[in-house]
Amino acid sequence: MLIYIGDGFSTPILRAPCEANHIIKLRTCLTQPRAYGMFYIPTNERGNMSRAISVKVARTKVIDALTNKLQEMKLAKEAYEKADAQWEADVKQWREAISQIGFAHFDKVKNDDKEVSIRNWGYGSDKQTKVEITITLDNSLLPTEPTRPTDPFQSKGYGRNYIGGYDDRVAEILNAINLLRMSDEEVVSTSTYQHVARYL
Repeated sequence: MLIYIGDGFSTPILRAPCEANHIIKLRTCLTQPRAYGMFYIPTNERGNMSRAISVKVARTKVIDALTNKLQEMKLAKEAYEKADAQWEADVKQWREAISQIGFAHFDKVKNDDKEVSIRNWGYGSDKQTKVEITITLDNSLLPTEPTRPTDPFQSKGYGRNYIGGYDDRVAEILNAINLLRMSDEEVVSTSTYQHVARYL
């Protein structure tokens, strides 16, 4: 592989051989400090010139794959919502359990491990005072906090690689299916397939 040093428009100032597929600092590869930019030739694992792969996929197969993906996403969303609802119920029970443990150990906790906060403003009455008492307990006395399930449809990526949440993905897939069904082409080009493949 050759690394070219130049401004990208005029004749390169210098070119020097470097090992393929290795990121090498300029000073280890080149000796001249005059450099405006670095341009490299993509290579494969053997150091040969890499070539773009052109693949054409049958349009009907892509439509079927996208349709099946919609069904998979629907089932995954239902499973997540069920698991998330169970998590909320578990958290409620967990908080109640901690409250009971806190009351049970209140008299056993040293005063140094108690913090009192008193507030009597903002409640619309001068006859009430809000007293909050915080106690510190050893974690060994407390039940493990439930772990919330991960949303499989969190948005991710940026720019062209951005993938939205569930509703955005469904809308994109449905749009792609409708366009493919209206197409007269028997196969899908590589660029089109790459656009929809990120949802598969």
